Amino acid sequence: MIAEHFQILCDYNYWAHHQLWDCALQLSGEQFASKENVLGLSVHEQMVNMASAEWLWTARLRGTSPTHHLTVAMLPDRDALRKRWDAVEADLRDYVRNVRDSQLGEIIAYTTTWGEPQRNARWEILAYLFQRGTDYRARAAVTLLQMGVQPPEIELLHYFRDNEQHRLRIALERFHRQAPI
Repeated sequence: MIAEHFQILCDYNYWAHHQLWDCALQLSGEQFASKENVLGLSVHEQMVNMASAEWLWTARLRGTSPTHHLTVAMLPDRDALRKRWDAVEADLRDYVRNVRDSQLGEIIAYTTTWGEPQRNARWEILAYLFQRGTDYRARAAVTLLQMGVQPPEIELLHYFRDNEQHRLRIALERFHRQAPI
């Protein structure tokens, strides 16, 4: 049942990412690369950071410890970034779809990109990963707004409202699991 919660958060994460991506496509190439904003990071850099964090944490969940982050130099334009992001999304969705409640308490040992050994429960990493995505999107939304692009409504409640069929499916599945036969 808790693993199902992470599936919902994963769905929300990518629903919100796609909304944000649609706004970023409204920017000119110059705006996409501009660091002239309150954060001092371009939308390009911010989106690479989002993709990098998800790639990095998914790798750690799968048992490897990357020694670097993805960079703008590795993903120099929107096409390269989107291609990589789509692959990261597919991998994380696959991971979350296959994780079971019984696995969530398992401790994952990994090494940070600075070489520090760390350990966290699988559920802690997943919770952090999806919480961090919200933070990254909020920062990008501020930058978009500063550039004159109205950011999308990407809060979790908007996701639930836009995906009512998702809520109904979950409610029906729970009902069938709990209904006496």
